[in-house]
Amino acid sequence: MINRNTMNMKINKKLRLFGLLMALMALMAVGSLRGQEIGVLPNGFAGDSPITVLYTEGEYYNYVQLGSAEEERRANDEVQYLWEIREQSNSANIAFVSGPGGAVDESQFRKPRPWIRISSAEGHHKGRFELMCFRGYIGGHQRGETVIVYLTDCPEIVSITPKEGYGCWEDGDEITMDQFEVVTYPPHYAERVQLADDSRIASAWHGGTQEQDLHFFMAGESAVYELPITVIENGWQLDLASFKVDRKMLIAIDAIEKGKWTKNIEKITQVLESKDLLKNAGVEFDFSPYFEFAYSAKQKCCNGDAKALINLNCHIGVNAELGLHIPIYGFIYGDLGVKGALDLTLINTNIVCEKGCEETTILPFSSDVSAYLGVSFDPMKSPETFSVSAKVIGGITGKFYYDTTTNSWTPCKPDGYLKLNVDVVYLVGHSQWSWNLLD
Repeated sequence: MINRNTMNMKINKKLRLFGLLMALMALMAVGSLRGQEIGVLPNGFAGDSPITVLYTEGEYYNYVQLGSAEEERRANDEVQYLWEIREQSNSANIAFVSGPGGAVDESQFRKPRPWIRISSAEGHHKGRFELMCFRGYIGGHQRGETVIVYLTDCPEIVSITPKEGYGCWEDGDEITMDQFEVVTYPPHYAERVQLADDSRIASAWHGGTQEQDLHFFMAGESAVYELPITVIENGWQLDLASFKVDRKMLIAIDAIEKGKWTKNIEKITQVLESKDLLKNAGVEFDFSPYFEFAYSAKQKCCNGDAKALINLNCHIGVNAELGLHIPIYGFIYGDLGVKGALDLTLINTNIVCEKGCEETTILPFSSDVSAYLGVSFDPMKSPETFSVSAKVIGGITGKFYYDTTTNSWTPCKPDGYLKLNVDVVYLVGHSQWSWNLLD
């Protein structure tokens, strides 16, 4: 049998709890409305945080004004403030004062913008101070807001780490500060951290993955922070396999070499050789069509890490040269001529087994037309056997691309150049050096 008195007590307790909750909600609403009527800031009334004060040599005390100027402008007698010193570093001192150079004034802790005086022990000159401001007004109150004040004689770089997606660079990439997370003491000095001049471009020797030390410094400070990063040489690749042209391609090349226009050039060569001025000169004509298919492995940066990728490359082209090899004195010869090259890439794509690291496939078409003038040492009267030559070469290159992702061509942009080439040909090999004179 249910006891009616017990049931009534439970009901009354629930009603009282409900009434208390409703009363608290009403007080909070009234307080919020009252705060809106007064017009104080809803938050941020304690002002900026953190605040950093640099220790000045010869000054024992430093003075700081806390709080918000906007809050002070809105405040009136109905708003009350209470500042508390919550924490301070060892060997450091803090006190409320009447102003810069003023005496201790405990009444400051009830003002919206109090003055504090901070100091540290001699030889230390570093400190951390934590204060909290509570604000109240008739009909309501608000939780306290914290302000951190740092005193330091020298800002320091605590740590520098690459941001997500920036754990790896490729040779020649630009390195910028926005690629790194910087932590300093005090905190807001990160904007003063800079890269040294020797750390603005990623650099790696030919082939494989290298480690490069970056150097950071803080403006106005002598200390240097060093960070090693991973750099890959993206021009290097390991040839896994290559394929020779098939029989049909060989027939096509043979047809080109025996074509009508090739015979016309050979006739021009014979006419040049028959001229009195060029009788002793070697007139050379070379026409070399080609077809290449390569399957290779290389590396690239993907989501901040060095990843292996497979490169497929297939292209056709032709190189042509018409030149004169004119004897000057003894084994010294003069060289002049014209050269041309065309190259069409049929396939050039990288395959990466990593989500989000797909490569854009572009099919470039390039051309190169140039003229050269130089001198050579040819003791065997056979430049292909043994010779040393130096040639100044000037020309124009052009290149445009077909982008398979956008199904569009990029416009051709001609580019001129002037360079010095030094070639050494010997029985078992060929070495070449080149210097840009004008690019």
